[in-house]
Amino acid sequence: MPSADQLLLEAICTHPHDDDARLVYADWCTAHDPARSDLIRVQVERARLPSWDLRQPRLKHLEDRLLRAGDSAWRAQLPDLPGCEWGPMSRGFVASVRVRSFTDLVAQQHILAHMPGLQCVLVPWPSDPTAVNALAPLAALDRLVLLNATRPLDPAALVDAPWWSGVRHLAVMGLHEPPLALGPLLASGRLQQLRSLHLDGDAVDPAHVHQGFAPGLLEHLGELRLTDFGGLHRTRELSRDTVQVLSSWPGLAQVHTLSLDGSQLAEVSLERLLVSPHVCGLRRLHLAELPSSITVPWRRAHSSLTLHALDLGNREFQRGEDWHAPCLTQLKELALSVCDWPDPEHLRALLDAPLLETLQVLQLPHAHAGEAEQLDVLGEADLPALHTLDISETLGVSDDEVAGYLRSPAVAGLQSVVVQNAGEATIEALATSPYLAQLEHIDVGLDRAALKAFWARRRSEFVEG
Repeated sequence: MPSADQLLLEAICTHPHDDDARLVYADWCTAHDPARSDLIRVQVERARLPSWDLRQPRLKHLEDRLLRAGDSAWRAQLPDLPGCEWGPMSRGFVASVRVRSFTDLVAQQHILAHMPGLQCVLVPWPSDPTAVNALAPLAALDRLVLLNATRPLDPAALVDAPWWSGVRHLAVMGLHEPPLALGPLLASGRLQQLRSLHLDGDAVDPAHVHQGFAPGLLEHLGELRLTDFGGLHRTRELSRDTVQVLSSWPGLAQVHTLSLDGSQLAEVSLERLLVSPHVCGLRRLHLAELPSSITVPWRRAHSSLTLHALDLGNREFQRGEDWHAPCLTQLKELALSVCDWPDPEHLRALLDAPLLETLQVLQLPHAHAGEAEQLDVLGEADLPALHTLDISETLGVSDDEVAGYLRSPAVAGLQSVVVQNAGEATIEALATSPYLAQLEHIDVGLDRAALKAFWARRRSEFVEG
């Protein structure tokens, strides 16, 4: 007769999306493995919250502490499967596995089917038609990441594979020569249940991508990522035809997260997308590597568009952006990583915009603002809601300048700070700045012992004091 914990784990296998099943198991763990119980609760709560939520820094700190203490012991309980490498934990359980080949996946499918919480498989694109037909639908295939492979099968040969029925999140990644023509698969209707789709331009021929954006197809898609179309490996472009079809696709109204490689986007294509009435549900937008000659026409965006998260990474801002546009007034999270601001007034214009009144997360890693003292510019900004700041390896800024900024009133209210490879002065400021009394989480590149000493120092400064 199965034990109580075995029955609870079987319930998680049967209902992998049900957080209640995990929380019931967390109740059982309270008496048998309290740290695991805490981890399940913390990770479930984090997964339910948006990334900009005020509770995220405290929960991230708790999660990191629990994983540092118990991750190795929990992983020791996992089976050692040939050709398989276990991924990180999510919602209290190992959530992903990387498999050496599709043949190995078939060989291990019966064991993987009974791994509670496993919902993602990373495996090379199949090259053996026998293995394709021998794989049964698995809960672990909820998220399927198909990587580069030698002599991959034609996507049309996968249309009738039985395991598509369990795939709700699909990513096709890695370099393929020639690129895969996914059009027939996307247009087949076999992927109707997809909630997210990520296509890498080094793996997929963009000339066929738009075949999936037809009325009646991919109607439940909530997240769409078309990235690296225009990447380093070959000259690609996210064609105007694809953007035009995407802009007029009724299914776009269900998409809440959209990521496009902007390196080959023309301003007219970008405007066509932003003015589409189907962007009404869009809340997260990522436009990577936009040409410096483009100014995003935010002001002309459709009146229904209200963004909560925006990522404009890898870009040189040679022109002023219209940060006062209505679609940006409720922004909660802004990422501007690896951005160059030759004219510091463009950065100052951003930090003077109304969107900063609601901004909770600001990421400026590897940024450069010409001759300006960019932390001085940041220090002048009024950021009443900001609780998370990433200024990792900000170019042209010294350790002492970062430390000085962290000792200023400008950082009051911050709960999470990311300063990778921080120097001694920065770490000292993080530990002792009176304006960082609410700090819950740091990411500064410290090892486990140094991080433990840091938080002990914090307790000495702010608790005992």
